[in-house]
Amino acid sequence: MPVFSERAIRGWFCVAVAFIALAVADPLTEWASNRGLFGPGEFTDHSNADALPVLLAGLLFAAFHLAARGRYAARASEYESRRWFAAWGRVLDRGTVMRLLPRAFALQIAALWIAETLEQFIVVGHGLGGIVWLGAPIVAAIVLHAAFCLTVGLVAALGIRAFASTALRVACFVAAFTTLSPGETKSTFRRRSFSPARRMAAPLVCRIGERAPPFATV
Repeated sequence: MPVFSERAIRGWFCVAVAFIALAVADPLTEWASNRGLFGPGEFTDHSNADALPVLLAGLLFAAFHLAARGRYAARASEYESRRWFAAWGRVLDRGTVMRLLPRAFALQIAALWIAETLEQFIVVGHGLGGIVWLGAPIVAAIVLHAAFCLTVGLVAALGIRAFASTALRVACFVAAFTTLSPGETKSTFRRRSFSPARRMAAPLVCRIGERAPPFATV
């Protein structure tokens, strides 16, 4: 599967949403369990050592997604600004994001089991078994993780679209100061040349005996 294909871009999005949602939902779920909000019982391993590595992994996958999506949009639009933004949004429109969220949630639950199991072996020395890896009663854990997956997915989709719009405006602003044409891939800045005025602008200056300052021309 090509790294910059639409399928790869959507895959990076699913993984990034799953890991970031997990990094937020798991500590909060365990905190609620440890406070007794779900009733008596041991639902956690009393450790959140896996939260930071999971969050860093999610941010890394998000960076892969942005890089792949930007490269895809640049190729599809042939570096034309309006077509670039259209290509950027076409890969992950609202309907596509909603269809991808169930996959992201499945990845989130799988990652939760792997992360919690590894954490138990590192912290305790063995697996605790049962549903301890969920961090809460089954129904509560599933509902909470699904809610965070939905929230992170929608916020990420809207945030990335806003980021693309802002980046496009910045690129157009920078291009306004260059001689970049839509078909070019390299920008050439205007050169400013300085030459002295050919006519006597101020007679008093000419009587000083020194050369007057040059006048700027573009």
